[in-house]
Amino acid sequence: MKKRILLVLLALLVVVMFAFASCKEESSDNGDDSSDTATDTATDTTTNTDTATECTHEWGEGEITKDPTCKKDGEKVYTCSKCNETKKETISKSDEYHQFAEEPVLIGHDCAKKIGGTMVKRCTVPGCDAEDPSYQSQQINYQDLLDKDKVVVEATCTKTGYSFYKCTMCFDEAAYAGGSFKGVVDYKPEPVLGHDMQVVNSTPATCTEPAIEDKKCSRCDYEELGVEGEPAKGHNYEGQPKLTKEPTCEENGYYYYECVNCPGDEEGFKIAGSDTTLLKKGHTIDINDPEYTIRTPATCITDGSIIPICKVCEKEVPDMAEIDYATGVHHTTYDVVSSVPASCHNDAYEVRRCTADPACGLEENFYEEGTRKDHNFVKSGDPVAPTCQSKGYTLEICTECNTGNASTCEDGCWRHVDVKDEVPHSIGTITENSYVPATCTKQAYVYYTCGFCGFEYEYKYPTEDAEDLPEVDGKTYVPLIAHDASIAENWKGSDERVYPTCTQEGYTRYYCVLDQGCNEYIEKDVTIRKQHTFTVYEDGRLVCADCKVTYRDITTYNSTPIESSKDEGNGPLTFTDANGNEISLDWDVIGYGKPDTTNNKVTAGTPYTKNGFELSMASGIVAMKLVDGMEATVTVKDSDGNATTYTITADQNESLFNVIITRDDGETVAKSNYLDNEFTVIYGDMVYIDLYANEDVAEITVESNVDTTASLYSKQ
Repeated sequence: MKKRILLVLLALLVVVMFAFASCKEESSDNGDDSSDTATDTATDTTTNTDTATECTHEWGEGEITKDPTCKKDGEKVYTCSKCNETKKETISKSDEYHQFAEEPVLIGHDCAKKIGGTMVKRCTVPGCDAEDPSYQSQQINYQDLLDKDKVVVEATCTKTGYSFYKCTMCFDEAAYAGGSFKGVVDYKPEPVLGHDMQVVNSTPATCTEPAIEDKKCSRCDYEELGVEGEPAKGHNYEGQPKLTKEPTCEENGYYYYECVNCPGDEEGFKIAGSDTTLLKKGHTIDINDPEYTIRTPATCITDGSIIPICKVCEKEVPDMAEIDYATGVHHTTYDVVSSVPASCHNDAYEVRRCTADPACGLEENFYEEGTRKDHNFVKSGDPVAPTCQSKGYTLEICTECNTGNASTCEDGCWRHVDVKDEVPHSIGTITENSYVPATCTKQAYVYYTCGFCGFEYEYKYPTEDAEDLPEVDGKTYVPLIAHDASIAENWKGSDERVYPTCTQEGYTRYYCVLDQGCNEYIEKDVTIRKQHTFTVYEDGRLVCADCKVTYRDITTYNSTPIESSKDEGNGPLTFTDANGNEISLDWDVIGYGKPDTTNNKVTAGTPYTKNGFELSMASGIVAMKLVDGMEATVTVKDSDGNATTYTITADQNESLFNVIITRDDGETVAKSNYLDNEFTVIYGDMVYIDLYANEDVAEITVESNVDTTASLYSKQ
């Protein structure tokens, strides 16, 4: 098998060698074709690196692949019939390749300049405008190019008209529709006609109004309505006599002149005055005269009315109408809704619906008195014995009611006779450990079982001594627990907190916890009221920004010490000055006057006392000037000599004061180096001590270890 394959391969090799030898011989026989070499401008499309086997080409006639024109070269391709190699040959452009159109065209035409033009045939090759020399050109007059029908657009009232001829060569209908006039010859405009207005309706002029005309154009739909024409004529009273307009019920009369042009028209009257003989007369009415009234009768629920008519002018006078009030009387007319026969419960009656007013509809029973039947009671069953829970009785039922069953019989159709009262419960066995103690609202009680009925009941202990009753701790009398504000565990605080203000104390409500149904409360955790938020004025007033209360200085007036004073309400203020002079002044007029601290000096170690107040000092203020290292006291005595003492200490720290004020009951009423605290407020080097807790003030004494000043203020 291997030998056979080897022989085949050798045979193929011999065939290939003979083929190459044959190709080489043909090449040497043909030689070089010099004419082919001269015209071949293309490269061989096949590649053959073995020069020993080069083909002697046979090109043939070739094929034109691109036709030449008058503007561009053409191309011809040759293919070797032996080896299929190709070459290209350029065919040069030439005028002989012109392609003249069969139809002539117009050149040189310009209708805008009225130039006709020449008819020629031209080459259709793109970019070539050569004319066919064999075609005899023709000269065309521009008038021969115009459409024979003239275009005419008539002028209107608002639009210009025109006329023209269309050039058949360059007129563009679409462009003309869009507003272009290209290809238009002999264009002639016609002016706008304007409206031809004709009067179609008119109102003549009067004395006060001009003539009014409606106009419409005779050529179109345009119109002008309400155009003023002839002006108003004006009234003319020349030579007219003086006339009298008689008074009526509602209007005064007057003298007047009539206009010549509009006689009888009151708008044209020229008023010439009036007098008392022409005053209006007023309406003449008689509310009781049916002939001169319009009466709307009242119904059961709707008011009626009586509108008088004037007997002189016969006009209605609504302002003098009277109300005919609703009668409230129903069933003057009615419908019978139903009829109910008499029974042992009721008389026979009709149910009537009121029709006296369409909006009424009230229904009411109308009884036929004396028709009610009597009950016919008969005994039913055996007598019922009394128990501790119910009374004893004998039952009788009415046979007229036709029920025969007392449990379903209507009330009044049966009755109890021979009624016997309930028997009292028998206090038998008291339930063990059932005692419930008394509270502040509920009696103490125990549970017991009735010896008659066997039911369990509560026995509530009375608040008075009694005999033959169950005892508790040897007693039959158990009182309610009394409220005692001193027993803290009996009270519980709530969220009902009233915060202090500058006019009232604060507190918290504590409610009683002895019983859930008890709403008693006490006020605890009382907080003293807040200090007023003062604004200090130059004239000495202190005004609270919160409650607006005003305090005034009562120790001095215009640098004059006040020894005693008396407030007469809103004024005047009467007082005795340091010289013993009685002075009476109106505070509303004079103002307050700036305090004079020079006359309110407090000398170290010497008491400064003021007393004999007739002005109320129960809500007063003591104002003191702070001094570094101050230790001072303010003693307030009432009319019985009882005293309250305030101690003030002050130490200055740079521009601020550290101040502590305590009361003789140990209460620290102020401790501050700024502004706010419960009793006292500090402004710069002044401290204001509120004496509100002292209901009765008869004397105030100020003592200090350093020189200072003190002023007294009373609530206005």
